[in-house]
Amino acid sequence: MGNWEFHEWLHVAAAFERSADFDIIHSHAYHAALPFTRVVEAPVVHTYHIVPDTDILNSYARYPDAHLVAVSRYHRRKFKGIAEVPVVYNGVDLDAFPFNPRSGDYLLFLGHLIEKKGAVEAIQIARRAGMRLVMAGKGKGDYFDHEVKPLIDGRSIEHVGPVGIAQRNELLAGAGALLFPITAAEPFGLVVAEAMACGTPVAAFERCAVPELIESGVSGYYATGVEDLAALVPATLRLDRSTVRQEAAIRFDHRRMVGDYESVYGQILASRRGRERGEAHRIVAGAGVRDGREDER
Repeated sequence: MGNWEFHEWLHVAAAFERSADFDIIHSHAYHAALPFTRVVEAPVVHTYHIVPDTDILNSYARYPDAHLVAVSRYHRRKFKGIAEVPVVYNGVDLDAFPFNPRSGDYLLFLGHLIEKKGAVEAIQIARRAGMRLVMAGKGKGDYFDHEVKPLIDGRSIEHVGPVGIAQRNELLAGAGALLFPITAAEPFGLVVAEAMACGTPVAAFERCAVPELIESGVSGYYATGVEDLAALVPATLRLDRSTVRQEAAIRFDHRRMVGDYESVYGQILASRRGRERGEAHRIVAGAGVRDGREDER
């Protein structure tokens, strides 16, 4: 066990040691809080931000009193065998992201330059679209050294390395479009919401939660492969950036997320009070909370 995992357990334990002070404990620490669920009186909400493997699914199934939350309907479908998993989309503080009404002259890839993020595919898309690509994020390992780095020429393909908040915002707001050619399972894709908050449309692979995050023809476009997505880049650049920003406000504003979680909390506490009174209550999706069960097919 690495030191970070040990300190994660200490962090979780510190909250549970004070459980009597809280009505609800809400954990974002993956599955680290699960073993504590039955040792405290306060109900525990678990937002699980990655795709669960079989072992994790089986563990949560043994704790029906753990209140799971998924971050997309795609994510919800991964929790097979677990009955009540509401969906609450992640949120961003729109006021923290600068809006740019003008389309920039470059495409942006923002994230670790690793295989599952589609770093090579982003380069291929930009080249086919005939546009400069700026890549921001950490690059290391064999994939970066052998697959990505040889394609970076410093002119049409530029790697600026890891960036802080100010530079991230500048790059997002200044880009013509964000490329999000995800190639592996990802429950959400926060960078999509961040780009949209700046008014920057997104060109993405049609995978995972992408069709939930992007309104095709409104805030971006998605396609199944490099060639098809590259062909959609010009249309992506023509999208109205004010509308893209409005879509971010509707879908991903942090106040919407807070309201959805408050609804989840209220349902849990109402159900708890009902059980204490001997009444039968069932947690269902409240206003603004997406339970995702319509997609279980």
